[in-house]
Amino acid sequence: MAFSAGLAVLAMRRKAPVGRIEIRIFLALYALSLPFYLITHGSFLQQGSRG
Repeated sequence: MAFSAGLAVLAMRRKAPVGRIEIRIFLALYALSLPFYLITHGSFLQQGSRG
């Protein structure tokens, strides 16, 4: 998550303004999706079978 935030900051500092806002939006949405990915694919949620 810190890596994608760093990329968003670097995208903001680009010299050419072409696609700057789109890249920042994409990286921000990607950074927001990472915690949800960890919750759903990690062992944070209780599994369906108790085996």
